[in-house]
Amino acid sequence: ASMPASVKTRAFSASKTQRLVGTNVPTVAGMPSLIFHRNGAASGALEVYLGTVEGQAGHSRALAVTHSTGRVDWYRLVNYSTWKQGGL
Repeated sequence: ASMPASVKTRAFSASKTQRLVGTNVPTVAGMPSLIFHRNGAASGALEVYLGTVEGQAGHSRALAVTHSTGRVDWYRLVNYSTWKQGGL
């Protein structure tokens, strides 16, 4: 069954093997990093994927950082195929 039109969903770009995907992600002390500027913008767009050892869809989460605003939205994986925005 598909999600109702009122539910915000998102297509993410990473495969199951990638945990962090982004543009303009600098490395600080050997670690990928995101810098937030005084105007609220982030140094780049970023997606971070979180899951559990069991790998169940209901346990998977994703964070999406918007480059221009620095806004962070979170999503959960539904039915192993659709990312639904959290809190909605």
